[in-house]
Amino acid sequence: MNKLWLSFGAAVQLALWSVGLAAAQEVFELNSKAQWDTWTFPRDIVAIDDDGTIRPVKFDQPVNAALNATRFTHKLKEGGEAQGGVWKIGSGQATADLVIDGDPSTYWQPDQNAPLEDWWLEINLGRVVPVTSIRLTFPDEEGARPLQEFRVFAADGDREPKNQDVFQFHLVGGTTKRNAATTVEYKASSRFRKANFKWIDFSVQDKVTFETDFDPMQFIRIRVDAKSPNAALAEVEIFSYGENVALGTIERGGSIVDKNNRASEMSDGDVNTNWAVFNPQEGEIPEWVWDLGAVFWVNRFILLAEQTADTWFKPSIEDHRILTSDGTLKPTGEPNFNILFDFQGRNWPRPEELTYLLAPPMPIRFFNAVYTGRGITGAVSEFIVMPIGYPARFEMVSDFIRISDRPQVLQRLRWDADLPPNTRIEAQTRSGNRLAEEYTYYKKSGSLTTKKAWEKLPKAARGKVDTTLAPGDDWSAWSNVYQFSGQEFLSPSPRRFVQFRVIFNADTPDAAPTLRSLALDYTSAFISEVLGDIHPKEATPGAPQMFTYLLTPVEGEGDVGFNRILLETPSQADATSLAVRVGGQQIEPTAVEIMADSLIIELPNSVSQQPVEVDFEVTVVQNPYLFVASVGNTDQPDLWQAGEPVDRFSTSVFFPAEAQKRGLIGNLSLYPPVFTPNGDGVGDELEVRFTVLKVDVPAQVKVYSLSGELVDQVTGERQPDGFWGFNWSGLDQSGKRVLPGIYLCHISLDSQAGAEDMIRIINVAY
Repeated sequence: MNKLWLSFGAAVQLALWSVGLAAAQEVFELNSKAQWDTWTFPRDIVAIDDDGTIRPVKFDQPVNAALNATRFTHKLKEGGEAQGGVWKIGSGQATADLVIDGDPSTYWQPDQNAPLEDWWLEINLGRVVPVTSIRLTFPDEEGARPLQEFRVFAADGDREPKNQDVFQFHLVGGTTKRNAATTVEYKASSRFRKANFKWIDFSVQDKVTFETDFDPMQFIRIRVDAKSPNAALAEVEIFSYGENVALGTIERGGSIVDKNNRASEMSDGDVNTNWAVFNPQEGEIPEWVWDLGAVFWVNRFILLAEQTADTWFKPSIEDHRILTSDGTLKPTGEPNFNILFDFQGRNWPRPEELTYLLAPPMPIRFFNAVYTGRGITGAVSEFIVMPIGYPARFEMVSDFIRISDRPQVLQRLRWDADLPPNTRIEAQTRSGNRLAEEYTYYKKSGSLTTKKAWEKLPKAARGKVDTTLAPGDDWSAWSNVYQFSGQEFLSPSPRRFVQFRVIFNADTPDAAPTLRSLALDYTSAFISEVLGDIHPKEATPGAPQMFTYLLTPVEGEGDVGFNRILLETPSQADATSLAVRVGGQQIEPTAVEIMADSLIIELPNSVSQQPVEVDFEVTVVQNPYLFVASVGNTDQPDLWQAGEPVDRFSTSVFFPAEAQKRGLIGNLSLYPPVFTPNGDGVGDELEVRFTVLKVDVPAQVKVYSLSGELVDQVTGERQPDGFWGFNWSGLDQSGKRVLPGIYLCHISLDSQAGAEDMIRIINVAY
């Protein structure tokens, strides 16, 4: 060997993936609205400015539900769908939409020549809304004066009869004398319904208030009762507590699951559909699990029973338990639910609406409702969830992004963001070189089918076949979370494709992070791919052993090759054991560096096609141990490119089955057998050596007297050969030399994999 250094083992880790000045660095950047729009994200809670800035939407309370009525549609009994908005008008059709445009300077005027029975309009909110009040604003200017006599009616959308789009309206308010005011407001009330409960304090289950402060509405009708010159209506504002984010569950990427597959009928905004389990069978527990698709700061949610005009049958909310989760998952991958409240209907009159008020608001992504009563569970027509402030947590996921036609060394992920206090942005990546095509088969009717079943169908019965791109078999799983902008790339590299996931977090409802750009630094790879393999695949715990690491380059267009190898090792390699072969021929390296946890080999020539073998002797103490190799080039000394295992376990070394049954502490020795700390230079220190197997945690070594009194706690460290070494000089905790006699050496180790204790005798003599 020409050179041999024994130095700076940990420094290699800092250099791994760093960019040298000689590297031709390039940047892939995402910073435009057009780029972000190709991502998958909850579009109802994300706003993207024209300059590409991503801003989470803030949920205000209260809200005017009429302003976004046109976003919602609902099915009609006679067929087709109706869109929310001003959907029926007696006269003045040209200006009717102006009453819900949010602009009080524009207005609707009924036709002065039309009969009085045509002086009306009807607003369809597109979904049922818990309305707290309705405000009418009138213009008062030349050619446009307030309506003088009118009434306001509302309907919740319940069809009567059920097979027709006919709705039963009730009076909300109206004039009792000629109106000259420019603003009139009517409070909604559920006084004609059963009691609606609201829980204020969940720690006291009987702290309940009766609520009459909202009325479920979908249709609002304004009817003029007397003509007047220049009569006009500028704005109809229909106020609710907030936006119902349960309605956007599926579009947001969430889900609603129950055994009967009907829970989604609680999120369609239609009171004519409902979820219910009547007379469940013995042992059956009706329940549903609702994933909102993001974490919201929820301060109110409402269970709305089936709405019906029948006087003899009024469905109500029955006994149930509500559980919630902020999205935290158990090790099994299931949501970690906590019980919020147990509702026992026998303790209170059964309500048609039930409001849960959370003060302060709670971060919630998952709801779980478990019905605990007998018989009917209660026919729930709508589940209404209303958050406040900014979302607590949501994610955006990119498509598969091609960085280059040839693999690139992906070096560093950066982002430009505003992070107010209590907010943060996290990112994850995954990478690959190949994409696969996946096919989805449909019948002519539009229903899904399998490829095999599709091929058996007559051609006339075959539907379309959708083709989508999917990760190939070389793609990695999602990386660990990037903790800060500028962190080194955490997914495998070099790669041609990458996918990003960005998570927005807000620990309070009052602030949210904003993201302007996401950038990936990369540079050309020395070689398209290097595959790694190690032999043998088994090791004796704590014993020096020879290994051979095989690096096989996979050359591609533009490769310049590598002439440096970095190999991470479980202990310091024996320098005399090192041998290197290129293409089967042994060669003399230009330089070698051997550190406690790695070695670097510099080859005399660049390699781009021939396999390289490295022989070395090390001690393996961890099961399994993953040998990681990277390649570099002296032209870019600070840039390293990781090799890939030939298959899943090709670069891992395991202990044999019998060795795996052993404990966590192995190869324990105490030397010398008789310890004589008298200062004569012979046997003055006791050395305790052992290996820690299977886990990577330090052990404790303590010395006790035979009476059980602690004499000293010995310090130690991991040695280059993988063993732990602890030296005791024969002094007690006060620094005094111990008396001759027998002492006990207690070695203990505590880890998630288990705990182990060993006791050995120490003989002290002078």
